[in-house]
Amino acid sequence: MSIPRSQDGVHFSVQTSTVQRGLPTIGYKTSSKEIPSDKVYDVVVLGAGYTGLIAARDVAEAGASVLLVEGRDRVGGRTWTCEMMGNKFEMGGEWVHWIHPHIWSELSRYGLTEPKDFLTTQGSAAAEFCSLHKNNPTPGPTKFLDRETVEQRMEQVTKAFFDIDGQGGTTIFPWPYEPLSNLEAVKKYDSLTVRERLNQLVDFSKEDLMYLYSNLVVFGSTPPEEASFLAILRYYALAGYSWSRLLEVSDHFKLTIGHSGMANLIFDDFAVTGDSIFGDPVRAVDSQPGSVTMALQSGKMVRSKRIICTLPLHCLSDVDFQPPLPSQFTSRHPNYGGKVHIHIDSKIPYWCGFGEPGAPVDCLLTDRYSDMEGTFLTGFPGGWAKRAGRQVVDDPERFLQATFKSYFPSEWASKPTDLIWHDWNTDPFSNGQWGAWGAGQLTTDFKTLSESAYISNEVILANSDWARGWTGWVDGAAEEGKRAAAHVVRQIRRERAKK
Repeated sequence: MSIPRSQDGVHFSVQTSTVQRGLPTIGYKTSSKEIPSDKVYDVVVLGAGYTGLIAARDVAEAGASVLLVEGRDRVGGRTWTCEMMGNKFEMGGEWVHWIHPHIWSELSRYGLTEPKDFLTTQGSAAAEFCSLHKNNPTPGPTKFLDRETVEQRMEQVTKAFFDIDGQGGTTIFPWPYEPLSNLEAVKKYDSLTVRERLNQLVDFSKEDLMYLYSNLVVFGSTPPEEASFLAILRYYALAGYSWSRLLEVSDHFKLTIGHSGMANLIFDDFAVTGDSIFGDPVRAVDSQPGSVTMALQSGKMVRSKRIICTLPLHCLSDVDFQPPLPSQFTSRHPNYGGKVHIHIDSKIPYWCGFGEPGAPVDCLLTDRYSDMEGTFLTGFPGGWAKRAGRQVVDDPERFLQATFKSYFPSEWASKPTDLIWHDWNTDPFSNGQWGAWGAGQLTTDFKTLSESAYISNEVILANSDWARGWTGWVDGAAEEGKRAAAHVVRQIRRERAKK
């Protein structure tokens, strides 16, 4: 049985120089049924990413009538799996870990916590070699370092990088899941950029700082001149103030069934009683006391007593909310990096390479070997305005040539055969990548978003972009979905108790 194709995702074949748009995914969905025009739901959930799926399921299982509305033709939002070439490609969010409390509780619910339920990214979990690459390399052999050497050197430089307070950074976020609990300390360092903090480290070699730089920019896919030092410190705090643990959390373990498989499990539980509409994005939301009316792109109108809107921050301004949302929810803060999957025609060692500023990719690593005697690589084009991301979209062949000329070790006589990606930057349902907050925004925009997302009794906003824990990660999405659902269920129960 063939896997249905979503409209999302792009595949470039080097052999034929052709671009195919729309890739296979088991997350593809169609609407459940025709919705009666006079039906009023207890709750409408906008968006079928992890936040929306979990919120819709939890509210439906509490006995409420729920309609799930998704503009895409699939579940998963910014986290979905393409299946082709005998492999599962995670096109957005990818890695999970038992240190993530909210997504791990979901994995526990569905019996997905055994070793067999996970795959490892070999270039991070079991790398034999690491290497640094310049944009204009001089001829000569690649300088490889073994993984143990890099880890030892990085452990020293990262301790210095995060030790902004003389106590390992621990006083800034004493309660990592309440990031503003020590507001005065956060205010003190909120304007500090990653670049400024790197410039303060004068006791380390240029090579050590370059390795650190290349690791840091991947977390936010944002230039270090804009990236927030505190945003990275938050992740470090959430990982128990351990750099090695943070790396393990961020790029080691992924789901054997893929994120689309996981999203399907959640959706199937919701669909026992819930209704759904796919491929019909919301265009307007009009809320009045006790009621909400939504206009969809097709012209269809849907009604409910309240909504949980899980659209990304970058997309909220595309919907006409009446009354209007506060300005913090309609001011975009997009980051323009990307993620690509490359297949090469031979097997190479498990490897992780890093590039200097302005490189075609900030990081390129071995994922796993293919059934075609080749190797799948995962790379992250940097967030240098829109340049890197646009190069992939506009001229994938040139992007591959630039990457392999300046980045790929010449000792390995390998050639790329395929390039697979999702253009998140021009996708109207994402308008950029995951939430990555810039310097000066934690005590301003983020504070307002995280504290004021429950706009009224009728309009609740929830998204990983302002999660209190792992902001921008899969766990942050699960956290926001659970939190919003619990809030709405309490509302409904109080209302029913009054009758």
